[in-house]
Amino acid sequence: MKLITAIFTFLPIFLFSQQKYFIVTIDKYDTAYPKENERFFWIIDESDKDSSIYPLFFFTVDEEMKTLCKNNSSLGIFNRTENTLPDKQLNYIFNKIYNNKNLVYSVKKEFVNGNRKIRYKLYVSSINTEQLFSCKMDMDDGRKINYQGKVFFIDKDFKINKNITKDDLNKLGGVYSLDLNHIQTNPYETMRFK
Repeated sequence: MKLITAIFTFLPIFLFSQQKYFIVTIDKYDTAYPKENERFFWIIDESDKDSSIYPLFFFTVDEEMKTLCKNNSSLGIFNRTENTLPDKQLNYIFNKIYNNKNLVYSVKKEFVNGNRKIRYKLYVSSINTEQLFSCKMDMDDGRKINYQGKVFFIDKDFKINKNITKDDLNKLGGVYSLDLNHIQTNPYETMRFK
């Protein structure tokens, strides 16, 4: 009886500690650079009422990052290569996301001379996990991608929600407001996805 009571005591804590996010994967193919397919990641926090979309980085969150954010300082992102997750962990996370993706839309951009074309495909994966770490991006780094504001980091495992519901699609407003000319979070090579 004590065991059952203990399970029901901790069960609500576990359930409420999980949060829903939508990971947006952007595949970019440029005919001018056919061997350099790039992939970028952004994220929508379901609890955001305005469906804002934020850059997503696959970094180990260390104490320095936590301290900076706690003190309302901003983070420089693009010089933090030492925080990038190891290849094995990256491959695991990438494949988990990419094998459970849902195409939202596809855009082609053609240049005046007609010789060069860029194609973007945007996919969404729905996940549940503990609350992800987020922090304000450093202004200099923000200028590189024409973005100022919060960024998210993922360094933990998560549960994939297999089905994207109609209600979920209504929460993806931020996807359609993305400026595809400025999506340069750290690009990840398509070769990682098998």
